[in-house]
Amino acid sequence: MKEKEVLHKIVTFIDREELDFLDKISKDIYFSKKIKISRSAVLREFIDVFIENKICEIKNYRDFIEVIVKKFEEKGE
Repeated sequence: MKEKEVLHKIVTFIDREELDFLDKISKDIYFSKKIKISRSAVLREFIDVFIENKICEIKNYRDFIEVIVKKFEEKGE
């Protein structure tokens, strides 16, 4: 696994519904692709999708999962 340079650490507080959402994404990726991805990795990829303007490729939840998985696999994590 490649080591990434950590530039900043962000601490945030989220409510139960938001936490469940992140867990659902992680579980959906694991059960559909057998790739284990942490909550923080989901958030990183989610932000990258917006930074790279890939949001136009996302039409539904499945597309969102596929974009995150593709980005995760490209990074070799």
